[in-house]
Parts: sequence; C-alpha cells; structure tokens
Amino acid sequence: MRKKLLKIVLHIFGVILFIFATAYALLAAYGYQIDLLHQNIVKTSIVDITSKIKNIEVYFDNQLVAKKIPYQIKNIEPGIHELDIYKENFTKWYKKIEVFEDFVTKIDDVLILPFDYEPYLYTLALDFEYDNYLINDNFIIFISYNLNELSIYELNNNQLEAIQRINIALTNKQLFFIDDYRLGMKDGEFITIIDLSNGNTQIIQIPDEFDKFTVAYNPSLKGYFINAGSIYKATISDDLKFSETTILTENTNCIYSFEVVSSYDHVFLKCDEKLFEINKNEAVLIEDSIILTPQISRNGSELIYINNNGEIVLYNIYDGNKDLLARFIEKINKITWHNNSKFIFIEKNNKLMICDLDFSNCNNFFDKNIYINKSKPEYIYINNNTLAVYDLEDLF
Repeated sequence: MRKKLLKIVLHIFGVILFIFATAYALLAAYGYQIDLLHQNIVKTSIVDITSKIKNIEVYFDNQLVAKKIPYQIKNIEPGIHELDIYKENFTKWYKKIEVFEDFVTKIDDVLILPFDYEPYLYTLALDFEYDNYLINDNFIIFISYNLNELSIYELNNNQLEAIQRINIALTNKQLFFIDDYRLGMKDGEFITIIDLSNGNTQIIQIPDEFDKFTVAYNPSLKGYFINAGSIYKATISDDLKFSETTILTENTNCIYSFEVVSSYDHVFLKCDEKLFEINKNEAVLIEDSIILTPQISRNGSELIYINNNGEIVLYNIYDGNKDLLARFIEKINKITWHNNSKFIFIEKNNKLMICDLDFSNCNNFFDKNIYINKSKPEYIYINNNTLAVYDLEDLF
C-alpha cells in the first residue's frame, strides 16, 4: 500500500514538474522570465549587436557574454544596462542602453579604432605645381593660378586618375562645388558651371541687382541671391535665362556671406550667421547664431549645425524638431556627417575626432588637414605631393 501511494505521489510530482518545466520553457521561448524573489513574471528582451568585429570581448553589465559580433544577448530584463566592448590595441567602446520589454534593441554604431592605424600613401605624379586644391567624394581638382589651369583627377579605389585639364582664367575667381559632379566658378557678374564628368561648361550672367548670388541643383538649377537685405529665389531655364524671381524673406540684414546647402528635395541657406530652410516660396529662419555651414545626412532627413554656443544641434527636416547632441568649448573648424548618419567627424585644433550620434563615444584620431568622404568611410589628406588615404571600411 505504501509503495502504491509513493508511486502515485511520484507520478503526480512528475506531472507537476513536467507542467512547470513546459510552462517555463514556453515562457522563456516567448521572452518571459520568472522572478522567484519578487514572485513575478517579467517580459524580457534582446540586445542585437550587428557590427562585424572579431577577437573582441563583449561585456554586458560587467559580465563577459561574447568574443565576437554580431551577437544577440537574450533574456534581458527591462531597464538601464551597460555594454562594453574591448579589443587589444584598439579604443574602448562603451554605452549605457535602455532596454524595453518585448522590444529588440539594435546596436549598429560600434566604432573602435586601432591606435596605430596606417594610411595608404601614394606619390602624386604631377608635372606641375599647384596652389590649392578642392576635393569631394569623386574628384580632386588641383588649381594652378600661374598656369590658369584646373587639373581634374578622379579618386577611384584609392588611386588618382587624371581626367582632364581645363584652361580658364582664374584671377579673382571663387570656386565651389555645386553638387558631386558640378563645379561653380564665380567672377563678378558671371557664374561658370563646369560638368566635371565631361568638361562641358555653362555660363550664367548674374543681373546687377543680384548680390551674393549662388546656385544649387535641387534637382533642377535654382539661383538664390540677396537684394536690399531680402532673400530671393531665381528660376533658371534650360537656356540659363532668368524666367522669374520670388521673394523668400525680407529684412535679413545679411552683409558678409551667403551659402547654400541642398539635398534632393531640400534647400538651406546660411546667410551670415542665420540659417534658413526654403519651404516652397518662403525662407523659414531655423537658427540665428550658426557658425559653420551645416551638413545634411545622406538620407536627406536630418541636418546638423553648430551655433555660437558651441552646440551641435540635430534638426529633423520633416518635423522641425531640434535635439542638442553635444556642446564644445573649443572652436570647431570643420564638421562632416558620415553617410550612414551614425558618426560625426569633427575637426578642432587641427585634430580629427570621430563621435557616434549620442556622443557617448568619441575618439581622437588624426592631426592633419582632412577631407572625409561622405559616401564611404574614408579619410584623405594631401601633403605636398603625397596622397594619404585612411580607408575605415573595415572599422564600421
């Protein structure tokens, strides 16, 4: 009788244990965790690290969880957690993250940089002396004022390929990139537009009343100018004639500078220290104390700029919201937003700093005059007849 009773008890206990184990497995499979201490069932979540880095140590809340990424950390309780990533001879990466229940937290901005990273060095086989150069994502243009010559090179797989030379009077000319493939050259009442892919030129004659005239492709050619302190837009026809002008805003008191920044469907104007967004036929003031020409993200949805307080501000183009990203005491000479919109490159005191968007990780990198390629992670500088290219592709 006792054996039969014990058998029944063990059977019941086994059934209860099976039910409990099955329930626990089902709860775990759906992301739930049983908190016996507080007699509670907690919905957990996942942290998904999507960067590709080997031979590292990933610590989550000071516990080693992985030695490579990509990696998913599962069954995480909601709340604030710490994530640390280490790699020998590389910079440390650290971030506090907030995890929400039933929500996958994506981490795709891990940036660790080697302490002894060396560039590709190329000797420029130039048969002339240049006075200055312009550089964008596609071209390097060497400017020789003595020869009145523009030598255009294409940057292709870290190599410079000579495209063409253009002989043109350069005295008192202001040169600037209109977009990735067009160079603007302003001289008094004329703007010459040079198509760098084929060398074709177009000349716009600027009417006398158009002060500080500049142009943008957006996606057609538009002109912007100041007249008596007011900002105007000029519609330019295919034959480069001005068909109509529209006033965008009055009484700006702009005197010294007038710059345009454009993406496919947005135009921004920096007028002295004022920043305007062109909204249809109106110029809307965004900021009245901007220092540097702003940068538009590659996806065209956000803008960053620096104001007189040393604040880096993120401006959402579509909803108009502003977020303060960081504040610097030192003067910032240059700012570039990388194409993936996850990293900001800052040049201050002739040193390059790379930061993620929330500025929880910043790395001092190089100390040269810089150009950051916005279409791919590449850092370039030219020193006399040497081209140095730091290809950061494997680090992002």
